[in-house]
Amino acid sequence: MIPFQLTIIGAGSAIPTVHRAATSQLLRYAGSQILIDCAEGTQIQLKKLKISAMRIDRILISHLHGDHYFGLIGLISSMHLLGRNKPMFVYGPPELIDILLLQLKLSETKLNYSLVFKPLDPDGEQLVFEGDGLQCFSFPVLHRIPTWGFRIEEQQAERQIKPD
Repeated sequence: MIPFQLTIIGAGSAIPTVHRAATSQLLRYAGSQILIDCAEGTQIQLKKLKISAMRIDRILISHLHGDHYFGLIGLISSMHLLGRNKPMFVYGPPELIDILLLQLKLSETKLNYSLVFKPLDPDGEQLVFEGDGLQCFSFPVLHRIPTWGFRIEEQQAERQIKPD
């Protein structure tokens, strides 16, 4: 069994302080790196923790309060400037893609890599992605605005049963 490794990048509330960054976590598993939320200042925290943003494969955004996604366009832009060429998969509220596309359009930025967006379903549990030995599910949670929680688990390997 390969262990999950969770790094808390920030666990503060809506307003970051000098000693506590706003919300973001990084989950590592078997070479995959998944960023969960991307608050303002996430890039700086990643650098402080000596974590390469270029190795992030997927980004999950739980909801559209700023302390959960205001760092996303900066991270996406920095990856572009650093020469990223592999696709980035982003999962989040359906409106998030409009925000990202508007920011890219107004800054006249054409990314070097594919930004693949999958909106989350507000009507119950959904398989968000599977691969690299993982399955990720989203589910709605109660909050002032539409919000999702995430359950990430190991995929069960097929059993190798010998009939004899």
